[in-house]
Amino acid sequence: MIPHMLRTARLNSYEMLGDVIGLAAICVMIVTALML
Repeated sequence: MIPHMLRTARLNSYEMLGDVIGLAAICVMIVTALML
């Protein structure tokens, strides 16, 4: 039970990190589009 909870928490943190990277990529695309 405990290892399973740790595994799901790790997956959730990875998903959160992926969302943050996605938002950063969108912001970079918007900034570059405005600068061009």
